[in-house]
Amino acid sequence: MKVSLICTVLNEEDTIEDLLKSIIKQTRRPDEFVIVDGGSKDKT
Repeated sequence: MKVSLICTVLNEEDTIEDLLKSIIKQTRRPDEFVIVDGGSKDKT
């Protein structure tokens, strides 16, 4: 079974690193990880 993870973000420069670290720590990592930016004004 293939697992895909899709996250939408908006101005998450301060939290996106924690998100990625949390995903890496999971027992079952996704086979595919897609981040969709909603037009952020920061460095997301």
